[in-house]
Amino acid sequence: MRLRKLLILSLIIPSLFPQTLKAEEKLDILKLPPTEVYNAYRNYREHLDYLYLLKEVPISTVPKILPLKTQMINLHPAFITQFVLPPDTKVVKSYTSLPVKFFKVVENTILIQPSKQASQGNLVVYYQENGKPKTLTVLLKVYDPTNSHREPLHTQFVFTQGKVLSPAEVLDRYYSLYKHYPQRPYEFFRVDGIVYLIQRSSLYGTTKGGKYKYLVIPTVMSQ
Repeated sequence: MRLRKLLILSLIIPSLFPQTLKAEEKLDILKLPPTEVYNAYRNYREHLDYLYLLKEVPISTVPKILPLKTQMINLHPAFITQFVLPPDTKVVKSYTSLPVKFFKVVENTILIQPSKQASQGNLVVYYQENGKPKTLTVLLKVYDPTNSHREPLHTQFVFTQGKVLSPAEVLDRYYSLYKHYPQRPYEFFRVDGIVYLIQRSSLYGTTKGGKYKYLVIPTVMSQ
Protein backbone atom coordinates (compact mmCIF):
# COMPACT_ATOMS: atom_id res chain seq x y z
CA MET A 1 0.00 0.00 0.00
CA ARG A 2 2.82 2.41 0.85
CA LEU A 3 4.57 1.63 -2.47
CA ARG A 4 1.31 2.22 -4.33
CA LYS A 5 0.97 5.70 -2.77
CA LEU A 6 4.57 6.54 -3.64
CA LEU A 7 3.95 5.53 -7.24
CA ILE A 8 0.88 7.74 -7.40
CA LEU A 9 2.80 10.71 -5.99
CA SER A 10 5.64 10.09 -8.44
CA LEU A 11 3.19 10.63 -11.26
CA ILE A 12 1.46 13.66 -9.72
CA ILE A 13 4.71 15.33 -8.64
CA PRO A 14 7.42 14.42 -11.17
CA SER A 15 10.18 15.86 -8.98
CA LEU A 16 9.58 13.02 -6.53
CA PHE A 17 11.39 9.80 -7.37
CA PRO A 18 11.80 10.82 -11.06
CA GLN A 19 13.49 7.57 -12.05
CA THR A 20 11.55 5.04 -10.02
CA LEU A 21 8.65 4.47 -12.42
CA LYS A 22 8.63 2.19 -15.41
CA ALA A 23 6.34 2.88 -18.36
CA GLU A 24 3.95 0.04 -17.47
CA GLU A 25 3.71 1.31 -13.87
CA LYS A 26 2.72 4.77 -15.08
CA LEU A 27 0.08 3.20 -17.29
CA ASP A 28 -1.33 1.28 -14.32
CA ILE A 29 -1.53 4.47 -12.25
CA LEU A 30 -3.42 6.24 -15.01
CA LYS A 31 -6.11 3.57 -14.68
CA LEU A 32 -6.61 4.28 -10.99
CA PRO A 33 -9.90 5.83 -9.79
CA PRO A 34 -9.60 9.64 -9.50
CA THR A 35 -10.58 9.48 -5.82
CA GLU A 36 -7.59 7.27 -4.98
CA VAL A 37 -5.20 9.66 -6.72
CA TYR A 38 -6.77 12.64 -4.95
CA ASN A 39 -6.59 10.97 -1.51
CA ALA A 40 -2.91 10.14 -1.98
CA TYR A 41 -2.14 13.72 -2.92
CA ARG A 42 -4.18 15.09 0.00
CA ASN A 43 -2.30 12.87 2.45
CA TYR A 44 0.96 14.10 0.97
CA ARG A 45 -0.09 17.75 1.40
CA GLU A 46 -1.15 17.14 5.01
CA HIS A 47 2.24 15.57 5.71
CA LEU A 48 3.98 18.63 4.29
CA ASP A 49 1.75 20.94 6.33
CA TYR A 50 2.68 19.16 9.56
CA LEU A 51 6.36 19.35 8.71
CA TYR A 52 5.97 23.10 8.17
CA LEU A 53 4.15 23.53 11.47
CA LEU A 54 6.89 21.58 13.26
CA LYS A 55 9.68 23.70 11.81
CA GLU A 56 11.98 24.94 14.56
CA VAL A 57 9.65 23.69 17.32
CA PRO A 58 11.58 22.51 20.42
CA ILE A 59 9.79 19.43 21.79
CA SER A 60 10.07 18.27 25.40
CA THR A 61 9.90 14.52 26.07
CA VAL A 62 9.17 14.91 29.78
CA PRO A 63 5.73 15.63 31.29
CA LYS A 64 5.06 19.05 32.75
CA ILE A 65 3.55 19.30 36.23
CA LEU A 66 0.80 21.89 36.75
CA PRO A 67 -1.29 22.92 39.77
CA LEU A 68 -4.89 21.78 39.56
CA LYS A 69 -6.40 25.12 38.57
CA THR A 70 -7.12 27.19 35.45
CA GLN A 71 -4.18 27.08 33.02
CA MET A 72 -3.18 28.30 29.56
CA ILE A 73 -1.75 25.40 27.53
CA ASN A 74 -0.30 25.21 24.03
CA LEU A 75 -1.23 22.32 21.73
CA HIS A 76 0.08 21.21 18.35
CA PRO A 77 -2.04 19.63 15.56
CA ALA A 78 0.66 17.03 14.84
CA PHE A 79 0.41 15.53 18.34
CA ILE A 80 -2.12 14.03 20.75
CA THR A 81 -1.70 15.85 24.06
CA GLN A 82 -2.45 14.17 27.39
CA PHE A 83 -3.98 15.86 30.42
CA VAL A 84 -3.63 13.66 33.50
CA LEU A 85 -5.58 14.56 36.64
CA PRO A 86 -4.52 13.34 40.12
CA PRO A 87 -4.98 9.57 40.68
CA ASP A 88 -7.75 10.07 43.27
CA THR A 89 -9.95 11.88 40.73
CA LYS A 90 -12.21 10.64 37.97
CA VAL A 91 -13.33 12.63 34.93
CA VAL A 92 -17.12 12.53 34.59
CA LYS A 93 -17.53 14.67 31.47
CA SER A 94 -15.33 16.94 29.39
CA TYR A 95 -16.04 19.39 26.58
CA THR A 96 -13.90 21.60 24.37
CA SER A 97 -14.67 24.55 22.10
CA LEU A 98 -11.47 23.90 20.12
CA PRO A 99 -11.89 22.21 16.72
CA VAL A 100 -10.34 18.78 17.24
CA LYS A 101 -9.18 15.82 15.19
CA PHE A 102 -9.16 13.46 18.19
CA PHE A 103 -10.75 13.69 21.64
CA LYS A 104 -11.13 10.96 24.25
CA VAL A 105 -11.52 10.58 28.02
CA VAL A 106 -10.03 7.56 29.82
CA GLU A 107 -10.66 7.58 33.59
CA ASN A 108 -8.56 10.53 34.87
CA THR A 109 -6.87 11.24 31.53
CA ILE A 110 -8.00 13.41 28.62
CA LEU A 111 -6.49 12.96 25.16
CA ILE A 112 -6.86 15.80 22.67
CA GLN A 113 -5.45 16.58 19.22
CA PRO A 114 -6.49 19.90 17.64
CA SER A 115 -7.33 20.15 13.97
CA LYS A 116 -5.11 22.16 11.64
CA GLN A 117 -7.81 24.83 11.50
CA ALA A 118 -7.80 25.31 15.28
CA SER A 119 -6.55 28.55 16.80
CA GLN A 120 -7.75 28.85 20.37
CA GLY A 121 -10.52 27.68 22.67
CA ASN A 122 -11.07 26.12 26.07
CA LEU A 123 -11.47 22.77 27.78
CA VAL A 124 -14.00 22.26 30.58
CA VAL A 125 -13.56 19.20 32.76
CA TYR A 126 -16.17 17.96 35.22
CA TYR A 127 -14.53 15.54 37.63
CA GLN A 128 -15.01 13.95 41.03
CA GLU A 129 -12.53 14.12 43.89
CA ASN A 130 -13.31 11.90 46.87
CA GLY A 131 -16.91 11.77 45.67
CA LYS A 132 -17.25 15.57 45.45
CA PRO A 133 -18.03 17.17 42.04
CA LYS A 134 -15.51 19.76 40.83
CA THR A 135 -14.70 21.68 37.65
CA LEU A 136 -11.45 22.50 35.87
CA THR A 137 -11.13 25.01 33.02
CA VAL A 138 -8.12 24.96 30.71
CA LEU A 139 -7.51 27.67 28.10
CA LEU A 140 -6.14 26.16 24.90
CA LYS A 141 -4.06 27.75 22.20
CA VAL A 142 -2.32 26.31 19.14
CA TYR A 143 1.45 26.49 19.55
CA ASP A 144 2.98 29.51 17.81
CA PRO A 145 6.45 28.66 16.41
CA THR A 146 7.10 32.34 15.59
CA ASN A 147 7.15 33.33 19.26
CA SER A 148 10.83 33.76 20.05
CA HIS A 149 10.27 33.67 23.84
CA ARG A 150 8.61 30.28 23.96
CA GLU A 151 9.25 27.22 26.05
CA PRO A 152 9.44 23.74 24.49
CA LEU A 153 6.26 22.09 23.30
CA HIS A 154 4.90 19.58 25.83
CA THR A 155 2.60 16.69 24.92
CA GLN A 156 1.83 15.54 28.47
CA PHE A 157 0.58 17.63 31.37
CA VAL A 158 0.16 16.13 34.85
CA PHE A 159 -1.99 18.08 37.30
CA THR A 160 -1.19 17.99 40.99
CA GLN A 161 -2.91 19.27 44.13
CA GLY A 162 0.45 20.09 45.66
CA LYS A 163 2.20 23.45 45.47
CA VAL A 164 4.16 24.10 42.28
CA LEU A 165 6.89 26.70 42.74
CA SER A 166 7.44 29.55 40.32
CA PRO A 167 10.75 29.62 38.38
CA ALA A 168 12.07 32.40 40.64
CA GLU A 169 11.20 30.40 43.77
CA VAL A 170 12.99 27.33 42.40
CA LEU A 171 16.15 29.32 41.64
CA ASP A 172 16.02 30.90 45.10
CA ARG A 173 15.77 27.46 46.72
CA TYR A 174 18.66 26.22 44.58
CA TYR A 175 20.84 29.20 45.49
CA SER A 176 20.01 28.86 49.19
CA LEU A 177 21.14 25.23 49.13
CA TYR A 178 24.26 25.42 46.93
CA LYS A 179 25.24 29.11 47.30
CA HIS A 180 25.38 29.49 43.52
CA TYR A 181 23.01 29.22 40.54
CA PRO A 182 22.98 26.17 38.23
CA GLN A 183 26.20 26.01 36.24
CA ARG A 184 25.46 23.12 33.86
CA PRO A 185 23.24 23.46 30.75
CA TYR A 186 20.65 21.10 32.29
CA GLU A 187 19.99 20.21 35.91
CA PHE A 188 17.22 18.48 37.86
CA PHE A 189 16.27 19.86 41.26
CA ARG A 190 13.74 18.25 43.62
CA VAL A 191 11.57 20.33 45.94
CA ASP A 192 8.70 18.91 48.03
CA GLY A 193 8.13 15.88 45.80
CA ILE A 194 8.34 17.67 42.45
CA VAL A 195 11.39 17.50 40.19
CA TYR A 196 12.17 20.71 38.29
CA LEU A 197 14.15 20.76 35.08
CA ILE A 198 16.42 23.82 35.07
CA GLN A 199 17.75 24.72 31.63
CA ARG A 200 20.28 27.49 31.12
CA SER A 201 19.15 29.24 27.93
CA SER A 202 19.55 32.75 26.59
CA LEU A 203 16.84 31.99 24.00
CA TYR A 204 14.12 30.26 26.06
CA GLY A 205 15.05 31.42 29.54
CA THR A 206 12.40 33.46 31.36
CA THR A 207 14.03 33.97 34.77
CA LYS A 208 17.44 35.44 35.52
CA GLY A 209 19.78 33.99 38.13
CA GLY A 210 23.17 35.66 38.41
CA LYS A 211 24.51 36.28 34.91
CA TYR A 212 22.38 33.62 33.18
CA LYS A 213 18.74 33.19 32.14
CA TYR A 214 16.98 29.95 32.97
CA LEU A 215 13.94 28.03 31.80
CA VAL A 216 12.45 26.17 34.78
CA ILE A 217 9.89 23.42 34.15
CA PRO A 218 8.24 21.24 36.83
CA THR A 219 8.45 17.71 35.44
CA VAL A 220 8.09 14.22 36.88
CA MET A 221 6.68 13.60 40.33
CA SER A 222 8.89 11.88 42.90
CA GLN A 223 8.16 10.14 46.17
